[in-house]
Amino acid sequence: MKYYFFICFLFFSLFQTKGVAMNHTIDKSIEIICERKEYSLGQDIDIGVIYKNKTNSPISFRDPAKTWSVMLEVSDSSQNKAELPFGKVLSDTDAGITSQFEEDADDILLDKNHTYKFMAPINKRYLFCFTPGEKRIRLNDFTRMDGKIISSNYIELKIKVTKDSFAYLTAILSDKTHSIENKIFAVEWLKEIKHDFEYVLENPTKDQKLKNEQMIKDSMNWWSKNKDSTAVDYIIGTINQKAGVN
Repeated sequence: MKYYFFICFLFFSLFQTKGVAMNHTIDKSIEIICERKEYSLGQDIDIGVIYKNKTNSPISFRDPAKTWSVMLEVSDSSQNKAELPFGKVLSDTDAGITSQFEEDADDILLDKNHTYKFMAPINKRYLFCFTPGEKRIRLNDFTRMDGKIISSNYIELKIKVTKDSFAYLTAILSDKTHSIENKIFAVEWLKEIKHDFEYVLENPTKDQKLKNEQMIKDSMNWWSKNKDSTAVDYIIGTINQKAGVN
């Protein structure tokens, strides 16, 4: 199975940054933190993001968690790299005409030396970037009108298929907060572990929905009986070995 990283190219808004302290110095810093360095495939990965005002004056900026030009950078050991926006582009149709626009984001006002913190569930949206292997992540803020990029520290993560991955991946299929792309990802990796796994995601019929439910039940029963078997250990070991995370 091969996954290819992609780079999202941006059209920046002229009104992205509205700093009270308007100059050409870097007015804020970004730090990201993660409580763990190793995760099971399919497990939630949440990072803490800390913006700090480095000036002696108040500054303001759009909420980074909802800003298109604040991006998560994910790279792997093969030097593949993706730039993934935090903000979303929404669409609306009126009188047969569809328009796209960035989601609303509140302005954040920071006094001097103050910080703004939030949690970002990074693989909830971009699960396809977190395949087995070593990953390097950081946050890049492209909102400055002078073109200067503010980047956070790097964090090294390791993603492995573990005995917990089967439950994480099956749970994604019934989780309405996960996108169709994440569910496709989950099905493909479940097939890597249990080769006869079948699950219809696109507009399933009533009969197919029943078959999906039965497939989950049968697969969980199979897993409970076989998760400690030599055959499963071999499958998991082979996947991790290919990904360089044995």
